[in-house]
Amino acid sequence: MRTSLLSFSALSLNKFFIFTAFFIMSDSLFARPSEFSNLKKDEHIQFITGAAWLENVSDTGISAEGEPGQQVWKIPVRVWVYEPENSYFRLGAIAKTLKAKYGLEVTEATRENFDRRVNLLVADNERNKKIVVEIEGQLFRLNKTDARGHSETIIELPESRFKPQQKQVTFRAILEPGDKRTFLGKCLLIPRNGVSLISDIDDTVKVSEVGDHGKLFDHTFYQNFKAVAGMSSLYQALDRQNVSTHFVSSSPWQLYPELDAFLDNQDFPERSLYLKTVRFKDRSFFNLFKSGDKTKPQQIAPLLERYPQRKFILIGDSGEEDQKVYEAFLKSHPQQVLAAFIRELETVNGQSASGNAAHNNAENRIENRIGDNSTASKETSSDVPGLHFFKQAEDIELVLKEMNILAE
Repeated sequence: MRTSLLSFSALSLNKFFIFTAFFIMSDSLFARPSEFSNLKKDEHIQFITGAAWLENVSDTGISAEGEPGQQVWKIPVRVWVYEPENSYFRLGAIAKTLKAKYGLEVTEATRENFDRRVNLLVADNERNKKIVVEIEGQLFRLNKTDARGHSETIIELPESRFKPQQKQVTFRAILEPGDKRTFLGKCLLIPRNGVSLISDIDDTVKVSEVGDHGKLFDHTFYQNFKAVAGMSSLYQALDRQNVSTHFVSSSPWQLYPELDAFLDNQDFPERSLYLKTVRFKDRSFFNLFKSGDKTKPQQIAPLLERYPQRKFILIGDSGEEDQKVYEAFLKSHPQQVLAAFIRELETVNGQSASGNAAHNNAENRIENRIGDNSTASKETSSDVPGLHFFKQAEDIELVLKEMNILAE
């Protein structure tokens, strides 16, 4: 009888703790039907597209309608809340500085780009904002925004709530009555198994000329963004083979709206996007584009960790330490990272932007490889297996077809 009572007490106590945990989480995460975002009329919400992953609900885990042993989607909802700026003083000061340092001039043709992009950079980030979103018919209260105006909240929803083969989940911000604005977001649903592409942006899919600071600022703030030829078609071909796309970059988060619009306009596939965190007030304007070996490892590592059964392709260029970063992942995750590709950039003297003499003949090696009918995957200019160099998107296609990732 005593054993039975003890077992009953232990069971009751366990249920009590689970109920308490659920109540606490519900109070902090689930929003009431009458609740809405504390957003002012002059403030803006920018949702940042992320990538969800599947996990099992643990015996003690709590999720929205989750049961032990059930699969749940962990959905990262990230927002940036800011008050748009139109500071003529700051615009003028930055324009004057860039003209003095690099000879860059704001013209009638570039004024709209310059004003829009710099105003994003100097926008007033809003902290302690509580955003309420609707996902699959359920309301959730997101974590409060920090000093950068950013907030990330992991929402758990049962896999059974979604259609088979569903590729993304959409959500919207709940605003106070009378506010007619609409702020929409989405998150990709990435299956446990499959192949994912992790790609750099600057000088990999978008012309930036990172090696020349003057040209970099010109491309970033003055000129219309220009795509690297052939890369959009390559990524579309991968998308048709159900390869998921993730972009990583050393560009600041403030340029997310501009970069995301560029990727849309150039017909790149649906993607998640990870940029560098920076506050304009914290550092020099000229230190916005930190080296890739400082930012990309912490962007790539979580993707490999969240999808341990997926295989990965990495694509970057020779201008931002991508080779160093990708070699490290090829060595540390040989079972996950199938191949890495580095786009060979040239400086004004025709030498490789990587500064490695062995790389300067990459174009000739590629031409010779194709001309003598040797296989694409055998040629590499690195001692690290799986690392390849390319000049054109077609060079990557040859390798991926040999790997049976792309169809012939």
